[in-house]
Amino acid sequence: MLMKEEGASIATIPPVFEQESLEGMLHSGLIILDKPDGFVCHDVASMVKEMLAGTGVVKVGHGGTLDPNATGVLPLALNHATIIQDILLSGSKEYVGVMHLHGSPPESELETVARSFVGDIQQLPPDRSAVKRAPRVRHIEYLDILEREDRDVLFKVDCDAGTYIRTLCVDIGNALGCGAHLTELRRTRSGCFSENNIQLVIAQDIDTTARAWLEQGDASGLKMLVQPMERAFGEYSRLIIDDQAIKPAIRGNGIKAIDVVAIDSLVQEGSRVAIFTKAGEIIARGRSMMPATTILEKRAGFIARISKIYADSTMLARYR
Repeated sequence: MLMKEEGASIATIPPVFEQESLEGMLHSGLIILDKPDGFVCHDVASMVKEMLAGTGVVKVGHGGTLDPNATGVLPLALNHATIIQDILLSGSKEYVGVMHLHGSPPESELETVARSFVGDIQQLPPDRSAVKRAPRVRHIEYLDILEREDRDVLFKVDCDAGTYIRTLCVDIGNALGCGAHLTELRRTRSGCFSENNIQLVIAQDIDTTARAWLEQGDASGLKMLVQPMERAFGEYSRLIIDDQAIKPAIRGNGIKAIDVVAIDSLVQEGSRVAIFTKAGEIIARGRSMMPATTILEKRAGFIARISKIYADSTMLARYR
């Protein structure tokens, strides 16, 4: 819930995107892809970049690695939107998978062991991982057993970014004393993008709609596939500032209390905040220096620090 000053008008994020030309949307947009089976994420990003050749898209980055045989939610960042890959990569994830047990432990034991993996766990990255093989802590929000058929177990897990689901299944099998491995995996949510709250795009649609625009001048189909990069900040609290504060913010200055138009009511000291214009454009992210109630009562001094800037030169030109 947003707390705001009397008379302040807060736009829906981001109305400016809806008014953009297709070129403008592709400049800083996202495509939330349903990753196909059989491809690594880097190859998927390269494939989409090739499909969009001629549209002005010169950079495509992906938001989170998936095994070649895994499918599901894969955010792709276009051009300037690649600047928010840190947000796409760091968001929590949800998966549905099938784990094959190497033995037949009782149902009650399986449930008990699964519950023991909820919370902070320690994982050792697999041998073929691109990261250093050192133990690291990851948080499991929930691990639900959905169905079991003999030795095949359908499960759903919500976890930190960077959690190895294949390793998780092996560790569960070891805890059961019978062994286990992952046989199927689908990512159902990445950060705030879920297959339940957004229509996932398939690769063929990108190719078809890009051709329609380039060959027939019909931009309507491709426009429907592109999301504003602002929507990637759904897991952040919002802080909206007045126009005169945008230029200092883009230069990395902190946010002053007098420049706050609205702020999420749940913000506390140290909360991470995404800083927006009144038009709904992302400027930066940072940390609040005090609770939301204090911020709206306080009319002097700095109330938030900026840790990363996402605005580009076109925004600076509009608000100079």
